[in-house]
Amino acid sequence: VTVSATAVLGISVNPTSYSSTLSGGVSPAISATYTLTNGTAANTTCRLLDNTGTALNAYASCSGSMSVNPPDVAGSYVYSIQAFKSSTNETVTSNQFTVTVSATAAPDLTAGAPTVNQTTPGNITFSTVITNQGSAATGAGFKNIIQVSTKNDGSTKIDGTGTSASNFETSTAFSLPSSGQVTVSTTVNNVQAGTYYMRACADATAAGGPSDTGATGTITESVENNNCNSGVPWVPLTISDILCNLTATPSSGSVPLSISLSTVGFNGRAPYTFEYNCTTDGSYVPGNTCSYTSAGSYTAWSKVTDSATPAGTGKCYTQIDVGPTGGGTSDCSSPINHKDPCKSGSSLLGVVNNGTTKWTWSCKNDTSGATSSCTEYKKKPVIIEN
Repeated sequence: VTVSATAVLGISVNPTSYSSTLSGGVSPAISATYTLTNGTAANTTCRLLDNTGTALNAYASCSGSMSVNPPDVAGSYVYSIQAFKSSTNETVTSNQFTVTVSATAAPDLTAGAPTVNQTTPGNITFSTVITNQGSAATGAGFKNIIQVSTKNDGSTKIDGTGTSASNFETSTAFSLPSSGQVTVSTTVNNVQAGTYYMRACADATAAGGPSDTGATGTITESVENNNCNSGVPWVPLTISDILCNLTATPSSGSVPLSISLSTVGFNGRAPYTFEYNCTTDGSYVPGNTCSYTSAGSYTAWSKVTDSATPAGTGKCYTQIDVGPTGGGTSDCSSPINHKDPCKSGSSLLGVVNNGTTKWTWSCKNDTSGATSSCTEYKKKPVIIEN
């Protein structure tokens, strides 16, 4: 009896190297050719695997060629082809083959995260750096935009309305060489206090919008979907009024009291100018000294102005506590012997703490009488103020 060996299914890819050149940022598909052994299109199906053995498509009738769509990024990519013969339940995998994707000599424009010249309300200038990271010059000028929204996904305009961000066209960038950079800017008027989100897009117009909304721009690039700043696409921006801190030296004392005011401004555009009012939020003058001749609690104010155009302003205040001068006479006489313990050398002091008048006592140079008593005689004095 003669027993014949069962023929084994096989598959081989040849050639093992293929190339693809990016065109307009897209890598064209290539066709890898292969040969089946002991299998036919009628009884065998094939599919494409990546370098990890993961299937990239479904099984289909083996035709002798496999369409491969490599990534749209320059580099080398490894694949293989797997065959399955249903009649014998055989599965075999071919040898590996390589597809090399090359970049064409073309520009590739990107925009950096936007910056602003001030974070206070007013006319704000937005700027961004445009970079040509491609291998060729742009050959022509092109426009760029700054987008501003009240939502972190750009789904509203700068005023909170609409369904897409506001587009502000920057100054035109002229022909940019390979690896070249240029800073472009635009000024948006009357920006109000609030939280915004912004991003920049290269090769885009205010009317057409950025490439991620379907616009192709003026420049044909090796990659068309990276024109807007990436990594952190929408950069937060907080616009708020000028802030300041006001301090007084000293901040309390007895009349007559003279103080010096000092202000630190921030959250605006330096340098700052400062003006003062010793008692109210009214008219302000440059002088920073105040004098108080009557006891009481006062509020000193400072107005700060920054150097932006238009200028931003802010106000801050601090409390000044002015206590009365010690005066009058004190009758610490004993009701029994009518002796006066508060003789020469005694004093009466007035001190203000947090707006509430407190008295400390010194009878015969004993300054420990914080309970309003002449400690030596344990008698509560009667105060007669001038």
